[in-house]
Amino acid sequence: MQSNSAMIYTDDSGDPVDLTIVIPAYNEERRIGSTLEAYAKCFSAIYGNSYIILVVLNGCVDRTEDEVAKLRAAYPQINYVVFPNKLGKGGALIEGFKLATGNVVCFVDADNMVEPPEAIKLVDAMNTTDVAIGNRWHKASRSRSHRPLQRRVLSVVVRLLVKYMLRLNYVDTQCGAKAIRRDALKLIIRDLSEKGWTFDLDFLVNANRYGLRVKEIPVQWGHVELDSKVRVFRDLPRDLMSGIRIWFKRCSRAKPTHV
Repeated sequence: MQSNSAMIYTDDSGDPVDLTIVIPAYNEERRIGSTLEAYAKCFSAIYGNSYIILVVLNGCVDRTEDEVAKLRAAYPQINYVVFPNKLGKGGALIEGFKLATGNVVCFVDADNMVEPPEAIKLVDAMNTTDVAIGNRWHKASRSRSHRPLQRRVLSVVVRLLVKYMLRLNYVDTQCGAKAIRRDALKLIIRDLSEKGWTFDLDFLVNANRYGLRVKEIPVQWGHVELDSKVRVFRDLPRDLMSGIRIWFKRCSRAKPTHV
């Protein structure tokens, strides 16, 4: 089912929400169902009705919306918004952030590489930090699968970009699971502009710019190649230009005088 305009499907129960989990989705009909079911079961057992899962469908031309609607019937905590045009991962997350409620916003990928118990670690860290990011490369983390060549190439490119251009002192900027206090998100959301996978870099550069506390949390993860959207050798020139934009923004903008 394809909507012709942006439509929001939300829970109207009126229950207070402490946590919003934002999941961007583009043509995810084969992966989104199992991801949503796993997250809904796990978070419902801990948070009851005090959380929502907000799926941002952008430009989907498959049955992703049908799959999400089916899961929503079983789990009322699942909400979704439909955009007819493709927004990119970053664009979808920015739109999701605008709709997020509660004290904490967590965002994860639709592929379930970081499973719900690992995402809970990030949410729990909000008691002691402003931002928590998953770290797949910590000695306490373990990968459940082997990464293909293009993923390893991407990892090398990102690490060079992070170290020498953006001066970000984090081991793993690209893990698909992060959490942020909503009051901190309000500070940086107006400066978030990158629509692709470099959104994570833009997010962390702005977190640093506003002096937010950022903590890396070791997480277990497993690579899922099914319907992967990563095409390193096709997208690399565009993504490098995105990195240059973030670098220029970092260098040209003064730090806020107060936050």
